[in-house]
Amino acid sequence: MEETNLMNDASTMEVTGRSLMRRTILTLLGAIAAFGVLTASYATAELPGAAPTTPAATSAVMN
Repeated sequence: MEETNLMNDASTMEVTGRSLMRRTILTLLGAIAAFGVLTASYATAELPGAAPTTPAATSAVMN
């Protein structure tokens, strides 16, 4: 019976407009931060050398 009372007691549910807004903003800030880290990771990654663009250079690489 005690569990039923706890489930129906409104004072145990602390979801108010202000806390819901805070959680939403923190989630959005976390997503923006994660996107920033991902972008920085790609921006600083070491890329392989440029591919040859002339036919002579291409045939030299393939041989």
